[in-house]
Amino acid sequence: MSSVHLDRMVDQVSELCSSETRADIRADLEKTLSVELTLNRIWDGLFIRQSNSNTLIILDSDDEEVATTSVESNHRQSIAIPTISTAKASGDKSSLDITTTPSSPLNEFAWDSDNDSLPSPSALVSHILSNKKKMRSAKVIEIDDLDDIEVRSSLPQPKKKQKQKEAAEYMPSYIWEWDDLDMDENVGSSSNSTPKNSSQKKREREEAKEERARKKKEEQEEKKRKQEALKAEKEAQKAQKKLHEQANKLRTNRSQALPEMIVYLDSDFEKSNVGKLLQTQLTEKDVEVHILSRPAPYTISWKRKQQAEWDEDTQQFIPFSSIRIKDEAFVLVFVTIERLCDLMETRSLESFVEIIQEDAGSKQILMMLEGLEPYFKKRILIASRQFQATVLENMQSSQVGGAREEQRATQKSRKQPKKRTLQTLAESGPTKEEIEEALTLLQMMKNVMIVPTVDEVDSVEWLMTLTGNIAHGIYKARGAAGNHAPARAGADSEDNWSRMLQEIQLCTPAVAKSIIKAYPTVESLYRGYQLASSQKEAEELLADIEVERAALSGRDRFVNKAMSKKIYTIFMNDDPNHKIA
Repeated sequence: MSSVHLDRMVDQVSELCSSETRADIRADLEKTLSVELTLNRIWDGLFIRQSNSNTLIILDSDDEEVATTSVESNHRQSIAIPTISTAKASGDKSSLDITTTPSSPLNEFAWDSDNDSLPSPSALVSHILSNKKKMRSAKVIEIDDLDDIEVRSSLPQPKKKQKQKEAAEYMPSYIWEWDDLDMDENVGSSSNSTPKNSSQKKREREEAKEERARKKKEEQEEKKRKQEALKAEKEAQKAQKKLHEQANKLRTNRSQALPEMIVYLDSDFEKSNVGKLLQTQLTEKDVEVHILSRPAPYTISWKRKQQAEWDEDTQQFIPFSSIRIKDEAFVLVFVTIERLCDLMETRSLESFVEIIQEDAGSKQILMMLEGLEPYFKKRILIASRQFQATVLENMQSSQVGGAREEQRATQKSRKQPKKRTLQTLAESGPTKEEIEEALTLLQMMKNVMIVPTVDEVDSVEWLMTLTGNIAHGIYKARGAAGNHAPARAGADSEDNWSRMLQEIQLCTPAVAKSIIKAYPTVESLYRGYQLASSQKEAEELLADIEVERAALSGRDRFVNKAMSKKIYTIFMNDDPNHKIA
């Protein structure tokens, strides 16, 4: 390269980097032959000045691999390697011998015009072994990246942890073989720290692997828990749906609802014939029977094993998670005709009912009267016999006068037996009118429901029927919940007007059709009534309308006056208490 061209390059570098001397820049350009490379070396801290041009350079790069640059490709040529003479023992640098190009590959720091060439590896090793002490005191300059220089200026210089074998592969043999020698503690620290660093990395890899395995196991466990929770939720929903379907299952007869009932019997009633027979019948129907623990004024009460509750908003049963026991709003008192007669004779029937009401609270009281009808029949029979006897006595009054006096005396001398039978009750007990009056008073004033029975078998049958009706009551209410729906609408206004007229008694479809022909709307009929001069004229407004003739009869007919008056009364009367015949 000509000196003119080299001076021009020196001028270019000096304009950008005025801090460096022209001599140093010229020396570096003689090696690089490129303005760009020289500038990069100055900015990267790799610029070699003439004052330290003979300094021994040890390259230590943090990069795992030293990239091959264009300098390597452009200047991969034979370079002259100076050798160090071992003749002088004083350690001064001697003249350099030129040897051939080394066999190791060049890196980006090698140049063709390098005057500071190093000796061959064999000569260098022999010189190091003979002058080890002196070489240890040699000045060592570590050239590194700019980032590392800034970090090391602020922090204490740590020992090298790992030898960069990858970078050494691209360096000359006399450079990377220098690091293998245990010349200095600082220089050899990288080789000593390599096993420690590798074991640490191995331990970190194992810990990272264990951490990944632990996280994976936790994720699997969490996924399994979510799956189990989802499965449990689906099973719960399925069970809830089954309970809902079972709760809303249609129960058409009483026997299906009887197992839900619990019947409580009075201890005295349970020992009677009716109580024993009733207990047998209830057990056969899977009804639980319990005896009241305390004496109560009433005889029977009911409770329900409730599994669901009726919801008025949704019009369906909402099942419970567990069975609940609910009191039914009914109590029953069992009264025989003998006890009823005693209560009426002592005038304590009302007080007896009041005691039951106080104990039952707001529950409905049912009074079952056993033997009431036979008592009335017996009373009628006795009255008939007495009438016949009176007639016979009047016919034979003269002949049987003394005998009748004797008979009366005998009747007075008789005493009532200890046990009153139906015969004696019918003879001396209250009359039918008196009993009906007392029972009517209980129904109207005390809100007591009367259930008359004939005998013990009839009483048990009625008790079973009442139990079934109470059990099936909530399900009957569900069936009646949708019966209040409005009537089906007609196809049009004329059809609706015809349906309105047909709701009137005896207004047939033919009559309604004839009226609609004359008055097509409700408003037109109302105007016709208002235009009438009198009420009688308005009542007979529809009387002369001809009804469509039947094909079979073949005779004409008209809307009669009674039907016309009824329609007028329905449409025009404003009295809410008026009764329509």
